[in-house]
Amino acid sequence: MEKPRTPSTLGVKELPFEWVKNRHANKNEGSKFVTIDGIDVHYREEGEGPTILFLHGICDSLHTWGPWVEELKKDFHVIRFDLPFFGLSRVLDDKTITKEFYPTFLESLVTHFRLKDFYLCGHSLGAWISWNYAIKNQSLLKKLILISPPGHPVKPPFLVRATGNGFIKKLASLYTPKFLADMAIEEIFYDPSFMTEVQRSRYYEILMVEGNRKNYMNVFSMMVKFAHEWPEGLHTIETETLIIWGKEDRWIPSSHASYWTKTLPHVHLEVFDRVGHVPQEENVQDTLKSFKQFLK
Repeated sequence: MEKPRTPSTLGVKELPFEWVKNRHANKNEGSKFVTIDGIDVHYREEGEGPTILFLHGICDSLHTWGPWVEELKKDFHVIRFDLPFFGLSRVLDDKTITKEFYPTFLESLVTHFRLKDFYLCGHSLGAWISWNYAIKNQSLLKKLILISPPGHPVKPPFLVRATGNGFIKKLASLYTPKFLADMAIEEIFYDPSFMTEVQRSRYYEILMVEGNRKNYMNVFSMMVKFAHEWPEGLHTIETETLIIWGKEDRWIPSSHASYWTKTLPHVHLEVFDRVGHVPQEENVQDTLKSFKQFLK
């Protein structure tokens, strides 16, 4: 049965959480919810074997890992979830978004699922959270995988800079027409035509969930505030690490890879041509092959 079309919002009206939940967090598709640290976390847990924990990037959701998971769940126990303030994970209590918030939350999530000796893989913001977590929790990790990772001081993408502060931040949290959202999404791919209408609708519907636009803007503000800082302790990560990058990444240029190869003592680098900021979606076959080889 064809899913109903997105209700007209005119870029202003928010979508009811339950409507979007039924559309993109359906229990028949494996979605579950669990409360951790006052956050109702949307997650999916599939397969058996060694555990892989996936963290997505900004403005994204656990769905980004779908193409990989279809293959990996045959041999691995895979957990993926929506980061707080993104996707369909709802923050039930007042939370101040600091740079310590996400790594601390990840520690709580790992404790809840009683994970140890697991693979940790993060993309973009999820990669930033992952390496921050790894600095303090290396004993729990088998290997670390970072995709398009922010590290040393970097100028945030225009979308983040523009909507992270001031008047534009307030305007963007109140008025977000779909064509502007589509333009922002297209920036993360080398080939914008890669995006299907189903994917575009999913991004937009989750963005327009009640409260999500304001949450996104608050996270952007945090990122802008700390983007100029050099990381502390990154060189202490002894865990074997794979870095995957799209050569045509416009959000975090692949030229930054040299910093990682000089800083981490045990790092493998894979850069893919004709790929933008989301390699795991834009080149599923080749990136997944590199990922699986590294896990061996």
